[in-house]
Amino acid sequence: MSLFYRNPRVSGLLVLFVLLFGLVALGGLARQEDPTMTERYASVSTFLPGATANRVESLISEPLETGLREIPEIRVMGSKSRAGYSLLDIELYDHVGPGETDTVWSEIRDKLGEIHPNLPPGTSVPLLEKRAPIAATLVVGLSWEQPGEPELTILTRLAKSLEIRLANLPNTRETDVFGEAQEAVLVTVDPYRLSNTGLSAADVAARIAAADTKRAAGRLRHPGADVLVEVDAELDSPERIARIPLKSGRDGAVLRVSDVAEVEKRPQDPPATLAFHGARRTVMVMAKMEPDQQIGAWVDGALATVDAFRDRLPAGVGLDVYYNQNDYTGERMQTLVINLVSALVIVMATLVWFMGVRSALTVGIALPLSGAMVLAAMYVMDIPLHQMSVTGLIISLGLLIDNAIVVVEDYKLSRRRGYDIAPAIDRSVRHLAVPLGASTATTVFAFMTIAMAPGGVGDFTGTIGISVVLAVISSYLLAMSVVPAVAGFAERLWPSAAGADGARWWRHGYSSPTLAGAYRRGLARVLVRPWAALAIGCALPLAGFLLAPTLTQQFFPPVDRNQFQVQISLPAQASIWETRDAVATAERILRAHPDVRDTYWSVGEGAPRTYYNVMTLNDGVASFAGGWVDTTSPEATRAMLPALQRDLSEALPQAQVLTLPFEQGPPFEAPIEIRVVGPELDTLRRISDELRLLLSELDHVTYTRASLSAAEPKLVFTPDENPAAAAGLATGDLTGRLNDALSGARAGTVQEGNTELPVRVRLADARRDEVHELTALPLVGGSGGMVPMEAIGTWQVAPAASGIERYQGSRISSVQAYLEPFVLPAGVMAEFRQRLEAAGLSLPAGYRLDIGGEEEERSESLGGLMRVFVMFAAAMAAVVILSLNSFRHGALIGLVGFLSFGLALFGVRLFGYPLGFQAIIGGLGMVGLAINGAIIVLSALKADPGARAGDPGATVDVVMDATRHIVSTTVTTMGGFVPLIVFGGTFWPPLATAIAGGVGGSAIIALVTVPAVHLALAGRRQHRLAAAGSGSVEALEPPEPVRRVAH
Repeated sequence: MSLFYRNPRVSGLLVLFVLLFGLVALGGLARQEDPTMTERYASVSTFLPGATANRVESLISEPLETGLREIPEIRVMGSKSRAGYSLLDIELYDHVGPGETDTVWSEIRDKLGEIHPNLPPGTSVPLLEKRAPIAATLVVGLSWEQPGEPELTILTRLAKSLEIRLANLPNTRETDVFGEAQEAVLVTVDPYRLSNTGLSAADVAARIAAADTKRAAGRLRHPGADVLVEVDAELDSPERIARIPLKSGRDGAVLRVSDVAEVEKRPQDPPATLAFHGARRTVMVMAKMEPDQQIGAWVDGALATVDAFRDRLPAGVGLDVYYNQNDYTGERMQTLVINLVSALVIVMATLVWFMGVRSALTVGIALPLSGAMVLAAMYVMDIPLHQMSVTGLIISLGLLIDNAIVVVEDYKLSRRRGYDIAPAIDRSVRHLAVPLGASTATTVFAFMTIAMAPGGVGDFTGTIGISVVLAVISSYLLAMSVVPAVAGFAERLWPSAAGADGARWWRHGYSSPTLAGAYRRGLARVLVRPWAALAIGCALPLAGFLLAPTLTQQFFPPVDRNQFQVQISLPAQASIWETRDAVATAERILRAHPDVRDTYWSVGEGAPRTYYNVMTLNDGVASFAGGWVDTTSPEATRAMLPALQRDLSEALPQAQVLTLPFEQGPPFEAPIEIRVVGPELDTLRRISDELRLLLSELDHVTYTRASLSAAEPKLVFTPDENPAAAAGLATGDLTGRLNDALSGARAGTVQEGNTELPVRVRLADARRDEVHELTALPLVGGSGGMVPMEAIGTWQVAPAASGIERYQGSRISSVQAYLEPFVLPAGVMAEFRQRLEAAGLSLPAGYRLDIGGEEEERSESLGGLMRVFVMFAAAMAAVVILSLNSFRHGALIGLVGFLSFGLALFGVRLFGYPLGFQAIIGGLGMVGLAINGAIIVLSALKADPGARAGDPGATVDVVMDATRHIVSTTVTTMGGFVPLIVFGGTFWPPLATAIAGGVGGSAIIALVTVPAVHLALAGRRQHRLAAAGSGSVEALEPPEPVRRVAH
């Protein structure tokens, strides 16, 4: 056991190797802001132009859902069916790990390919898009700095060129462009001139497409050569298209495209998307780094690429960095490192106070060595450095030295009893290997609950548990090897002066005979009164359990960030120009606030994702705008958001405006969501409107929305089949003809350099903007004559459902409520339940209400966590029972664990934090720490013959001997959490107060309640044995070689 002491070179080489490996690992570990989340979410988009929402549901959404249900890994599936469009949302089971998702998504793509041939003709191929919860790493923007209107086509082409360069950087995952001008070659036909020729827009498109010769013409092969054959007549310019002949007459006259249409290249109008930096139009380029890489190195390379590209830009074009994730990663890491150093100082100061300088340094060697071993293990396991893994190191600081403290204290005790250095080391290691191993195992099992939590929450917080598990295992290995050897080296090199024991506190730690005497007398009085001791130990835990209902429920807290997001939603029929005007209004209000530094907007699509869990579900929606706002500080963000929400709501009454702080944890669409499930749309709509009214009356609710309550206006043409047939027109062809005339018929492409421009044939704007133009729209009949649409049917405006939603195979109407910033959903949800019960809402047979939103995510996550905890709690119980060799004492330790959770609740309530997920995982992990103090005392009591026989004096002596290292390990553990409590923002204090409160209170239980209960049980057993004449306890229960167990 004294191998490392007897072979100092082995010890020295081991220490150097561990430190060197740790430094190498530190340099090679990936760095990122947040943990990598598994890609368990995706959407499937399918288009069927001209189909109503009902037809899309029955012909597309339902067949897709039915087919995909054959994939067993799919957990949740919902669909939204709108006119001409189906969107499926897919979520995989939590047990699908990162290494399995690609295979599952591949299977889903294959299944979609099998289903597509069975969908109606004209249906697009279903497009699967994974929604990876990964934030943008870099966002830059190109802007026009010359007078006049910006040349967006130039900015777009430059943005595309920059996107290609960023995409070619090593470890780039994804790139995208926002606010680009979508150029096209438009062939604008005059319907009257065209109908006189007997041609339709589709005919013109077909003639143009047929004139394109981009297809290969084959190869000329003979023995001497193999030559490519090409027809040189491809579409390469608007002028080339204008010269294409459409038809020729008997007199040889040729009708060309230019005779019936104007051909020009221009941006799409209205544009599909817009982007703004403040009030100025811009084109943004976004790039994402592959996860688990060093963000600093990647950003340096990306910024170098941007700088080189900027140097080549033409005059009058600006290029600026809008968002750099590395700034936030560096800031967060700097804060965590400061917390880590602060915790280290507190822990070392505590050690010096309780143990003296030499012993503190001996124990303290475990800190850098354990840290190096953890970093090396993280490097091998490909765990990056981010806020969760570094916080795990902070949490484990106070735990790393617990085993070392016990070993050093036991070694010093052996030396005082006359053992030489090497035998003292052997004795301590031999006696403590099993109990310290059991203590380490209970801590490992407790934090494995966090490490193995399922789903997105496990992805997010799991590395906290992994870091702690690696740390305590490392500390145990060091306590059994290097630490006692260093204690021996230190004593051999710097022996204590004779008679110096206790002379000065810095030699052996602070001690006070007066306090020790008072403490002994207090113990003697309390231990003989077990009910009083039990009351002392249970007072705070019971207070915690009683106060638990007053704790506000919370999933995850907001992020401390000098940013927030803004979302603006107008009525569905609003144009992109109306949305732009709403953005301009919001921009003026935001810029009036002194703490707003900058704003960035995207209209017609979601803005670049600047935080990992931002949901972007509105791409291609002209009535939507999203953006992010930079502020002067996180404190300014928190202070201004409630007032900004009110100001924006008042300034834009026609819109739904949300000012949202960035939040941690898995994403959800709305904080409060109720799903009404049932078959009939009218009934679903009626119930939804009633629920929406109840929600709108609640305090702190800003907006409500029901998926079936909104209606969109639509133009409906009702054909008269008899006149249509007389004109040679089939009613089934009318949909395609109208779509070609209004949206345009595809007619090939024009290649300009690396850019491929689509060619579309459509009506002129003046012929598409008004209803009366559609009524007179001429169609070419079967005989080639012109027939106005009003001659074969009637037009009318009718309301239409905005869409039909399904969830897990059933129709639903989703009722959502949005809250004022920083208002916790749990309180509002509790009030809604009271209102709902008072309203007496009755549901027809076959209808039910399901809860979604934040509450559903929180309940599912907690349920998964508790299932894992039960498994590891059973493992902890087995370790405790086997190590103590007693079911009765195991039950006593279980009671301590239960009471310690009450102490964690009391700590959270004392500091005024909500009962969020962080507090809960902190409380569960703390259970494994809190019971170790009780194991220390109980093991010592069982090892002492007098205490085991129920002697109060012997019991007091054992508790006195155990008090110093219980108090020291408790204070060092709590001290490690002080920086997180004081400087941890809003995210870490709930976890820190839960663990610190539980560990601190558990020391009282271990030193007062546990020995009192043990004394009462021992005395009762002695009386039973004496009455039965069975001898003493010693004859029945021999002494055990158990001394001290780490706390």
